[in-house]
Amino acid sequence: MKNKFKFFALLMGLALLFSVCSGCQASVAEKADPAEVKEISQSGQGKYGKMPRISATSFDGKIFDTDSGAMKGKVFIIDIWASWCPPCREEIPGFIELQKTYGPKGLQVIGISCDRTDKDHSKYAKSAGINYPSVMADKIPDIMQQIEKQIGEVNAIPTTLVVDKKGNIVFMHTGYAPREAFEEIIKKQL
Repeated sequence: MKNKFKFFALLMGLALLFSVCSGCQASVAEKADPAEVKEISQSGQGKYGKMPRISATSFDGKIFDTDSGAMKGKVFIIDIWASWCPPCREEIPGFIELQKTYGPKGLQVIGISCDRTDKDHSKYAKSAGINYPSVMADKIPDIMQQIEKQIGEVNAIPTTLVVDKKGNIVFMHTGYAPREAFEEIIKKQL
């Protein structure tokens, strides 16, 4: 009887894991070692090509377009995340602070959510106080494909990109990183 229970528990665990991860192709990345992130942020910041145009409706119903006059010439942080991802949730307060501090100086954070439903995405975004546009990845599949052509397959989240004023993807990081690491990078771009 114990073996049947263990087998049943294993099957239920696998089913739960599959259902959680099926909403996005990405898995949860490990937390980065802060020393490693600092080293990355001080390195040569290789170029990954141009950021594709992102035009969509955010969780709050507002339409945004990275090619609009209001967003031209900005530095972007593109955060690929999900509300069920603990490292993603841990990074979001830092992105909120970066948007508050550097938004008036030319920064625009954009979230691309891998949540399973609009409801999950909107509920978390509102409760977390996200102050920047965030859109569901499945609403912009062509844009996600273009991003993956530039940087390679997004196979773990959070994955974060920094885009310079000319639209070049100049930095990519997979996994949690503290606000200070991204701040160091964007200050060089602003």
